[in-house]
Amino acid sequence: ASMLTGLNVVSSDQQQQFILTADRDEKVRISYFPETHIIHGYLLGHSSFISCMDAISNERTLCLTASGDGTSRLWDYQTCKEVGMLPVVIKKSAQEDDGDDMEEVDDEGKPTPEEKDEMEENDVDGEEGDDFDEDFDDEEEEESFDHHTVAVPLSVALHPDAKFAAVARDDIQSIDIHPIPPVAEKSSLSTSFQLSNFVSLHKKQTLECKSQPLAVRFTSDSSVLVLAREPEYLLHFSTNDGANFNDISQSSCLTKALCKVAQSQNITMPATTLERNDYGECTLQKKEDRKELTAQQNTEKGGLHWNDPGRKVTAKKAQARKRHRKKAKGEKQTNEEVSN
Repeated sequence: ASMLTGLNVVSSDQQQQFILTADRDEKVRISYFPETHIIHGYLLGHSSFISCMDAISNERTLCLTASGDGTSRLWDYQTCKEVGMLPVVIKKSAQEDDGDDMEEVDDEGKPTPEEKDEMEENDVDGEEGDDFDEDFDDEEEEESFDHHTVAVPLSVALHPDAKFAAVARDDIQSIDIHPIPPVAEKSSLSTSFQLSNFVSLHKKQTLECKSQPLAVRFTSDSSVLVLAREPEYLLHFSTNDGANFNDISQSSCLTKALCKVAQSQNITMPATTLERNDYGECTLQKKEDRKELTAQQNTEKGGLHWNDPGRKVTAKKAQARKRHRKKAKGEKQTNEEVSN
């Protein structure tokens, strides 16, 4: 059994109900509802725990998931295929003094193609290009890049009509709104586009929040509600043109009413919805993942770390080979006795 981190009940385009469950084991399981023992499929692609999830059921059967690996992925839960990914946000280390709190990288945590081309043009000898590949090696720890930290999403939301995707991240006082492109007519799609079902989600509008956002949701009128820390408690963003969002918290009756009640009760909001231990480590992160970097460092020094998960795999393979040799030796002795 695995710890659940999200649950949604939705309907497919065939009027069949699904229950989507996200868990600590980097996956989302799609089961039929109420016959939950029948599994429709899985959404696989994250490399760490699922931190939050949202799903809708209209003309488009979409699910948005976020993970401890820093990625937010868009899925079609009817076909169990990934259809898009939101850009990963990197929080700069405290050693950086340039004033920027975060930077954006592409889907795999590497610089965008434009940045890579610019770096290659500035370095004729190609030495800087080699350093570029080393700094963003696919086998490196995905949660950090050169002392920079991936911002883990706390909450994600999908617009009821699949127009927008929203994400709030840990230790970042803002949320990002990404427009979701509409479905193009099949007749107008090129062959190459049909082969690649990914949609572009790189365009965004960043909505600044006065305090740490804890949860985000869309309403039926396309407004965005953000649950935040005190003294704001609730932020309300609205759009008039269907594209740009504006903060109307000061004039929103809903925001005023909730804030008044929360202040009268002296409600204290948590600093984050990610539970952490005394060492600042996220408790949803598996112990093996927490020690992965330490194990990798010990491996470079020589040999596997004593608690490295790879040791178990190696030991099982060695035992299997030993049993195979013992069985083969026994069969050989039996054949010799029969022949004699």
